[in-house]
Amino acid sequence: SPNTASWTGHNSAVDNNWSDGVNWNGSVPIQNNVLDFSGSAGFINTNNLAANMLFGGITFDNGPFVLNGNPVVIQPGGNVVNDTGLPEVVNLGLFPGPWDEEIAAQKAREAAKVPAE
Repeated sequence: SPNTASWTGHNSAVDNNWSDGVNWNGSVPIQNNVLDFSGSAGFINTNNLAANMLFGGITFDNGPFVLNGNPVVIQPGGNVVNDTGLPEVVNLGLFPGPWDEEIAAQKAREAAKVPAE
């Protein structure tokens, strides 16, 4: 998918940095991409892109991966999905946007049967 950046780890002998397009499917991830970690190299890698970049989600299709480095923000409707059954480790800050906090608060009120203010 053109909106997906797939980690290959193809340059992991040199570095495991997210800013290295060779480690992805040809180009560095851009804002709103879904990050797909499906490669068979560079399992321990570092997000050295700008802190708090907005991404569409993170999917693990191989691993186990260890994600280090700068924090990321997941856009509305985005998810972090582990399709492997392996223990994926996210050591970087992973933030929902403020919209998700409001949705979470709404769900908590509904669960507690507390009326909205």
